[in-house]
Amino acid sequence: MSEKPKTENAAARPPKEIPADVIAKLEAEHGEILLVKTVLGQVAFRNPRRAEYKRFHQEVHNDKRRADAGENLIRTCIVFPSLAEFDDMLDRKAGIGSTCANALTEFAGSDGDAEQKKVGTA
Repeated sequence: MSEKPKTENAAARPPKEIPADVIAKLEAEHGEILLVKTVLGQVAFRNPRRAEYKRFHQEVHNDKRRADAGENLIRTCIVFPSLAEFDDMLDRKAGIGSTCANALTEFAGSDGDAEQKKVGTA
């Protein structure tokens, strides 16, 4: 029985879990990183810088750019796998983009469940 040859895309796919030595290198280079487990494997992000998050926020509130805002933030902050490998993941399972964008905005400090308290009289 002959073995099926690997396609070029299959060879380029990232591992399901990022190896510990790669995580250590990413932390050394970027500081705190976010690992997101997706249906096709882990993805790692650095924290967005203030200007990057501000651009994301502006895109979210722009009707013409809103659809691309999350993916633009992801592409800015992804540190593993490569963009080409991540694009392959998105081509296979497009919902990964939403999963990663939501996790990344929380990582950046966005907290819809923040404790709020109104003070004073109306």
